[in-house]
Amino acid sequence: GWVIDNLQIQQTVSAEVISETRDVKVFPNPFNNSLKVSIPSVENDSEIKVNVFDMFGKKVFAKQLENIFGELNETIQLNELRSGMYLIHITENGKTIRSKKLIKN
Repeated sequence: GWVIDNLQIQQTVSAEVISETRDVKVFPNPFNNSLKVSIPSVENDSEIKVNVFDMFGKKVFAKQLENIFGELNETIQLNELRSGMYLIHITENGKTIRSKKLIKN
């Protein structure tokens, strides 16, 4: 027979992207321990938020960068995550500029 233990139902994580006009890069994908986020033209005094969610919608990483201007190149360490699929969600001043599925080896 079937036994289900510790079942949790959570809201889905949506990925509505407001602005894909800029060349926001998240690489490599798949990744091993770290990711690089590259945003070529950040608005003056921007607040950038980078969140990573697992496939159950649980936030597993969050980073907030403030007073950013010009080009942003940030390395994100995710070595504590298990292998699997994740969603990265990047906002600039509250607006989504990139949402992407990621695979961790």
